[in-house]
Amino acid sequence: MYKILVLGGEGMLGHMVKRVLSRKENLIVNSTHHEELTGSLFFNINDGIAGLRDIMVEQESFDYIINCIGIISSISMKMTQSQCTVLNLLTPYSLINLQV
Repeated sequence: MYKILVLGGEGMLGHMVKRVLSRKENLIVNSTHHEELTGSLFFNINDGIAGLRDIMVEQESFDYIINCIGIISSISMKMTQSQCTVLNLLTPYSLINLQV
């Protein structure tokens, strides 16, 4: 059995990734969302990698993390330029150094 965490699992890409992977019997698939939803793990991007590390510790880690977090133009109007930059540019690089 492999445990997989899909970051942004309720977005357009993340939802499909989660849906396809959940069909596999040898995979346990969890996902994050920026709002507290039933069936998703709450992850506030402002908590940064430390917040993600906390999720991983609480869930006893994951074998794989798939990053489907991203800001599209319709959502970006609700965020500052700095928040969009952190989310779309810096988060993927931060994930490289994630260790639990």
